[in-house]
Amino acid sequence: MATGLLGIWRSMGPVAQGVVILLLVMSLVAVAIAAERAFQLLRGRSRGLAFADKLRVHLDRGDFRAAAEVDPARGGPLAAVLGEGVRAYLRVEDQAPSTDELISSVEGSLARVVAVESAQLRRGLGALATIGSTAPFVGLFGTVVGIVNSFQEIARTGGGGIEAVSSGISEALVATALGILVAVPSVMLFNLFSTRAEAAELLLSDAAEGMIEHVRRGAWRRQGGTEKSDEPAKEPGA
Repeated sequence: MATGLLGIWRSMGPVAQGVVILLLVMSLVAVAIAAERAFQLLRGRSRGLAFADKLRVHLDRGDFRAAAEVDPARGGPLAAVLGEGVRAYLRVEDQAPSTDELISSVEGSLARVVAVESAQLRRGLGALATIGSTAPFVGLFGTVVGIVNSFQEIARTGGGGIEAVSSGISEALVATALGILVAVPSVMLFNLFSTRAEAAELLLSDAAEGMIEHVRRGAWRRQGGTEKSDEPAKEPGA
């Protein structure tokens, strides 16, 4: 089989060989993106949840300064959101003219970091989608080139036997098959990581809401007020 493939490669014209090389490069890029996304999403989620558990111990007591000392330990997007919430509170707690202004300031900081981290969660997915959608057309281009070569060989030899067209047909089949082989896994990986990214974005939004609730309770404690509800604060990252 290897000899056959080598023979097909040698029989290809420079355009068809370029198509095959391009498809191989696209497949390597897709594999690299998938590996990086899998590593970041899986590792970041587990470490982020561990960071949230440590942070919650201090936030439940309203001790934001102790919470700020918790090491995020590369906790990924979740740690970035929760950590920014704590830092935003400490930056403005003594400057905000009212509880509402304090909460509004922290909400703005959290919204910005959630937007940034959401964009990071989808990093590389655009390239993966592009590879999945264009690889079949790149293969189709190689197919067209192979068919054109077949007709040129028929015209040159003046006959239509299998020997005259086998080389061009081989180019066409290899290019088509390779294009599909690159496209299908790329589309599947894009769908998989898009779903994971959406779940992570939902987790970030939930963590931001939980942080706002802790900020509200912290502001009440700072002012010596009483809480309006007996319901427990929403846990960040829950």
